[in-house]
Amino acid sequence: MRILLVENHAVFAQNVAFRCLAEHAVEVVPTVSAALAAVGTREYDAALEGMSLDPDSVAELKEAGADGRPHRAVKPR
Repeated sequence: MRILLVENHAVFAQNVAFRCLAEHAVEVVPTVSAALAAVGTREYDAALEGMSLDPDSVAELKEAGADGRPHRAVKPR
């Protein structure tokens, strides 16, 4: 599974990618802007976002996708 992890804390992002998602192909980006650029050029099976990201920006990510389909951004509770 290809996962886009949007997380602005680099150490935490790397821990999640290597410890929790090691069996998947994970791309880590630090901002929603970088995530929007990534989904504009590549296809992902899931997008995971950090808790401290701006909710309005995340709404943009949820609607973005290279294939024109809406993508669901998953935010932990």
